[in-house]
Amino acid sequence: MEPGRIFEEAGPAFESFVWTFRHLIQVSSGIYHGSTEQWATELVKVGGRNTYSLAPFCALVELGTLLSDPALADSAYPVLSLAAERGVVFSSGWIYLIPRVLGVLDTLHQQWDKAEEHFQEAIAVATTSGARPELARAYLDYAWTLVARHRKIDRHRTIEFVRLAAPIFHELDMEPFLQRAIQLAESLQTSLALGSRQPRAYPDNLNVQEVAVLLHLAQGRSYQEIPDALVLGVKTIHQHVNPLFHKIGFPNSTAMTTYAFGKELVSPTASQDTLWSLTRKEHGKSAEPAQPLCVILVTDSDDFAFMTCPVALSQQTLVELPRRMAGEFAQEIDGAWTLIGS
Repeated sequence: MEPGRIFEEAGPAFESFVWTFRHLIQVSSGIYHGSTEQWATELVKVGGRNTYSLAPFCALVELGTLLSDPALADSAYPVLSLAAERGVVFSSGWIYLIPRVLGVLDTLHQQWDKAEEHFQEAIAVATTSGARPELARAYLDYAWTLVARHRKIDRHRTIEFVRLAAPIFHELDMEPFLQRAIQLAESLQTSLALGSRQPRAYPDNLNVQEVAVLLHLAQGRSYQEIPDALVLGVKTIHQHVNPLFHKIGFPNSTAMTTYAFGKELVSPTASQDTLWSLTRKEHGKSAEPAQPLCVILVTDSDDFAFMTCPVALSQQTLVELPRRMAGEFAQEIDGAWTLIGS
């Protein structure tokens, strides 16, 4: 965020939350070596016992683990245990799985049986809910707990959990956690089966930030709305817009929507209503259609010489569409329909 863009002073609670996440990132990156005691005390003081404070308290546990400071992690225990008693399993905002974090706390205090119960609950919840990042983390934390317990009988399960965690980290590009899994596998003298991972290649040399801006512009969002949606500054958004226009050569939202669907940057079934709204807005009309316009067809670009609309319609269906529906915004040229003004 740009300083002063939203408010001059965020308040003690928000500042404590931001401090916790910022320092967690710094510690995880190995670039922070300061004191945490004062800020942790402030977090406990202002955090309260509400759902918004759960994620910072989970992050505090993670900080305590990374810094080998059980007392720092313990300060989060009252809030997290109360949340668990009331059936809360996930934090909001920065997502944590509460049972997994409690398992980490138990491990710090060598309460092995309680830790196993929490990890087993975490694995069950993450599996059922499809929370794969937290599932992989639960596997890895469970493995580290078994290592810390120093029982030979746990070796087979430890290897199994590492082998379950690593492919998920690999697939989801969770590189720091993948490196921890690899490190543990090496200490166990076991191998990990990781497939090749190819980074996604976007068309026309677009980068991930430009694609994000493109998709919001294609949905008809304004330059004032996009910064809020992406949590970026207005200047940052404009820095992506000029290269974006240069690369794809489309100056308006309708053409960019056609481009996004044609390049399969969005699902073919994503937004028939969005496209109808865009065409009407650009022609100064109400965004509420009497009937849904189901066709966005040919542009003058070679890449879209014949392109059907986001809702997959057969050619027969296109031919049978009442021309009075399409004629308001499109015209037939050489046997194909194109948007007026595209």
